[in-house]
Amino acid sequence: MKKRICTLLSLLLCLAMLTACSAANNGKDTPDAEMSGDSAQTETETPDSSSGNTKNPEEQEDGAPSASALRFSTVDINGNPVDQSIMEGYDLIVMNIWAYWCGPCVAELPDIERVYKEYDNVLFLGVLCDTGDMEATRQIVEQAGLTYPILYPGDDLQDLVNAQMYIPASIFFNSKGEQLGETLVGGRNYDQWKAAVEEHLP
Repeated sequence: MKKRICTLLSLLLCLAMLTACSAANNGKDTPDAEMSGDSAQTETETPDSSSGNTKNPEEQEDGAPSASALRFSTVDINGNPVDQSIMEGYDLIVMNIWAYWCGPCVAELPDIERVYKEYDNVLFLGVLCDTGDMEATRQIVEQAGLTYPILYPGDDLQDLVNAQMYIPASIFFNSKGEQLGETLVGGRNYDQWKAAVEEHLP
């Protein structure tokens, strides 16, 4: 019995390695010039409490966002300022953490864009795990035809990025910026993304 369990765990680990990349080389620095304005589901993980997000945040009685709700101020890859107000009017926000050198991350981008275009009430936010080669990143964004915002982590989202052991990592939030369920790790295809969105919609 123990041998079977060990074999199963080994297979799951191998599958995770094929559909996700280690995030150990997170890009923690964003170029000052840029900041100034210039496909199978695998294991899950939940950001630690230092990220400011909890698995099941409690809502305040007056309906206002809880203290653990997502708050951020950063810029997108074109230098435009972006903060949590971008989430207003959406029932579901999906934050997808990725990097230009991560094959599974890049492979799922066209499917994410396809799903994004199908839902008026769902906002996807791409958050860069590594800002070391912005030319390569912009080329990937252009080739994938991405129209949803791609953000630098900045100071406010860096802890959330650092909490991920593997990428791509996707975190779901409600309209108040409160995390829904667990972080999904690993690349997904179109059908899997559709299922994940439907599962998290209110």
